[in-house]
Amino acid sequence: MWAVEMQAVSKSYLLGQVRVEALKQVTLNIAPKRFTVLSGQSGSGKTTLLNLIGGIDTPDSGRLVIADREMNSLNDDQCSAFRARNLGFIFQNFNLIPVLTARENVEIPLLAQHRTAAWRKQAVNDMLESVGLGDKADSLPNQLSGGQRQRVAIARALIHRPTLVVADEPTANLDSKTGKSILQLLRRLQQEHAVTVVFSSHDPQVIAEADDLYVVHDGCVSGPSTR
Repeated sequence: MWAVEMQAVSKSYLLGQVRVEALKQVTLNIAPKRFTVLSGQSGSGKTTLLNLIGGIDTPDSGRLVIADREMNSLNDDQCSAFRARNLGFIFQNFNLIPVLTARENVEIPLLAQHRTAAWRKQAVNDMLESVGLGDKADSLPNQLSGGQRQRVAIARALIHRPTLVVADEPTANLDSKTGKSILQLLRRLQQEHAVTVVFSSHDPQVIAEADDLYVVHDGCVSGPSTR
């Protein structure tokens, strides 16, 4: 079973009165439990492809299967429930809720599960320890550095044991040293949790870590190049 299957997927958007083809008949398979990188310049279609892989958007045509579910057949509510159970997200701008502590931000994906407060607290504490922030659980995002905030975001993405984690250029707003440490952390956790990670980036140090590399250009995808 593939983590993600796409067959002849196309997607376009209206930009003013002009229709722009973001993806053109894309066919690809992403292997499970691997670190896959999508590389491409701004405007290449990379973000659109990542949004489809993350179940945030749907194709205009073609077949999209994520974690063995036909996404084309799901309505909005079903798609939201599927994402909450099976997917984790990491963004370059962190997307933490500023009025919540690190612990409370990480706990959010667990709130829909039928777990006790004590179980959730222990799970969150363990996850924060695993990303090196055990002593920052009660800190607000504005009390943390950029690297620490991204570690919180990684913990939040993994806390509910998703099948697939989608990372949208999560090192882009970090200096090179911090970005490297975040990349190494995510790589370690990907292997420890046996989770599929799809990472969007044109950072050479990210590309160098890829198990599989796809290149997106003008709405078309080539690859994978397997390491």
